[in-house]
Amino acid sequence: MTNKFRFMQIAPVLAAFMAALVSCSGDAEMEKEKLSIVVTIPPQAYFVEKIAGEKADISIILSGGKDPHFFEFSTREISQILSADIYFSIGLPQEAALVARLSASSGTLRIVDTGEDIPRRLPDAPFLANSGNSDTLPPADEENTDPHIWLSPALVKLQAQKIIDTLIVADPKNASYYISRHALFITEIDNLDREIQRQLSVVKEKTLLVYHPAFGYFADQYGFTQIPVEIEGKEPAARSLSILIETARRKRIRTLFVEPQTPQKKAQIIASSIGAEIMQIDPLARNWTETLLDFAKKIGGRKTE
Repeated sequence: MTNKFRFMQIAPVLAAFMAALVSCSGDAEMEKEKLSIVVTIPPQAYFVEKIAGEKADISIILSGGKDPHFFEFSTREISQILSADIYFSIGLPQEAALVARLSASSGTLRIVDTGEDIPRRLPDAPFLANSGNSDTLPPADEENTDPHIWLSPALVKLQAQKIIDTLIVADPKNASYYISRHALFITEIDNLDREIQRQLSVVKEKTLLVYHPAFGYFADQYGFTQIPVEIEGKEPAARSLSILIETARRKRIRTLFVEPQTPQKKAQIIASSIGAEIMQIDPLARNWTETLLDFAKKIGGRKTE
């Protein structure tokens, strides 16, 4: 769906809501006890909660198992964002049209892209090299770079800084509270980073076979390469799949990492063809620290020859 069409979809909702805001009296602007914050994905809620604590009510747009690669904002979700004090986006392609439209509207909503200053990587498909088939990656642009910046501890520290900067501006009277909690969260991230390094130190083969290429930033930080089955959300052609299987066999990879949304039958076929075990990891799980540590442990304990 193009950005132009997304603009056309959300424009009536925005117009109606902004009209309602104008009609409200100044009494509606009374100071609230808590900030109302909306985020796009569950891991963001974890980050914000770690810093904002009891000073904020946090709502998540992409909950209930929605696929982040194919969702569209509903009328209810747009209204929810417009009712908030802060909306933390994270740079997903689906956010672009909405954020552009919201930014052009009046009102008190603060819109902050927590990944604004983070360079984006291209999707991985190393097994396509010299394959001579028609599978190709699209040109690099805003809509097809890798969006999974929340899966690297180093990049989450940058996002945490964006969050605390925004909270202090929005709620300066509680600045010391946010600063204290931010420091604790940074310590948590540093401890996680050290433990991930410890878990991965025993791994000799630095290649991850993944169904969906969600772990590129994680792989970059810890010296791994990911080989994905999917290409931009699409199944590979037969020749590409054959090369992938040959690569996994040559590298003696014995684990295929999948997500809850992965088509299990297709994953099982690939795993069986290389004698691999299937392990599940949910990159959208809210408990971010536990998720990444679990991922590292599964990599460290995977079967290799």
